[in-house]
Amino acid sequence: MSDYRQITDNFLAKRLDGLSRSDRRLVLRLLFACFIVLALFISLEIGGYLISTSRIDASAKNARLIEVSGNQRILTQQIAILAFTLVVAESDSLRDDIRSHINKHISGMKRNHQRLLSQDEELGLGAGLSPKAEALLISGDPSLDDEIKKY
Repeated sequence: MSDYRQITDNFLAKRLDGLSRSDRRLVLRLLFACFIVLALFISLEIGGYLISTSRIDASAKNARLIEVSGNQRILTQQIAILAFTLVVAESDSLRDDIRSHINKHISGMKRNHQRLLSQDEELGLGAGLSPKAEALLISGDPSLDDEIKKY
């Protein structure tokens, strides 16, 4: 037996020797209860940590979806402004420049739209679209997918 073990066993034995049998039982029960309470606190901490990380992951997924959706909104606004500017532009070189910007924004919209529809892993959509999202994006009449393609 190690020296540490002997010292701790002797310490506990000396403390318990002077006690009656019922007092020893009480001390051991209290020690056991303290151990159970400590184990319960540790379990609650682990559970809280797991719940927190799960909520953080869900929030991060929602943030990525909101970012792509907001980007889509900005792109549609920029395309609309550029289209109006294209109509009032006076020189051919300016029109060509505006068209190239419009095409760049349209490419960005297509890319973001495909990310939403194809359940991009980066967006955390691996499980697929929810029934409400699918009804809005794909099966609506007219579907948002069709409307974006027309735009």
